[in-house]
Amino acid sequence: MKKRRIILLTLLFIFMNSCLAIGVYRYYHNYIAGLRRFDLETKNFCLKYNNEYPNEEYRFRCTQTLEFDFEASLKNAKFFDTFSWVEDYIPFSNNFFIIFLVVAVSCYYITKYFKNNILANDLTRQKYRAIIKKLFISCWSPALVVAICYIIRLIVYYIMTGNFDYSGDGWPYEYDNVVFFFITYVLNLIFDLLIYTNISIIVSRKVHNYPLAVVLSYIIIIGIELFLEIVISGLLIGWWLKTDFGMVFNIIDFNRFSTAFGLWPPILVPLGILLITSIIIYLLYHKKENVLISCESND
Repeated sequence: MKKRRIILLTLLFIFMNSCLAIGVYRYYHNYIAGLRRFDLETKNFCLKYNNEYPNEEYRFRCTQTLEFDFEASLKNAKFFDTFSWVEDYIPFSNNFFIIFLVVAVSCYYITKYFKNNILANDLTRQKYRAIIKKLFISCWSPALVVAICYIIRLIVYYIMTGNFDYSGDGWPYEYDNVVFFFITYVLNLIFDLLIYTNISIIVSRKVHNYPLAVVLSYIIIIGIELFLEIVISGLLIGWWLKTDFGMVFNIIDFNRFSTAFGLWPPILVPLGILLITSIIIYLLYHKKENVLISCESND
């Protein structure tokens, strides 16, 4: 099973980065090539008038078109504008799909381990704490793999633009400390992904059937998001406290976060949820006897 787990993690890494490569190709081949073609066509259209335009509006628009340097505009593209554009061309980049992949890989080893009652055999040679640590690391691994893949995306977008300008349509709030901004981005990403894997660990404690554990974990994640969006954000914070602060209570958009209330809330909110799930894990797993009885019941 260990080899299969490594194969799954490797396939996940290859899949994520292959989708990125396809997205970058589509961005240049479809989006940029289309804009370049449109720019050339409009310039040729304006040149046909030979400065004898039918009215002032034509003259104004064609003057702007002819003076516009398309290639120079590409060099001045902002980091997160490019981030948003390329993301639109990356296949299977929907967050719900990525979350499902993380949960599916996370549940694989631990459910098989418990269902086959390997724990009883391993306890004759290893300490319970070491075994559980190994299981938890196997569950957390897909979250870290996906986080690394998204960090690779940041590096690729920097290579494409040559800047870390995160102001623009997607990120209207600017901060002087660009390092702190990207630390916030990465921490928010990792915390959200670890929340998904922690929920998988919680579910797998009782549910040892792999497909059922995956589906149940995924449903619980969606349920938590709906609770945060409707009850916490909508009713408690939005309706009662009359503020939009509830927008930071979002665990689905792991690769984006709201900067409207600064950079600390996007770190502290998912960290708080992560700590809560970690406490639940401790309560479920700290007694060796209960875990062992649960595994033996599979027989």
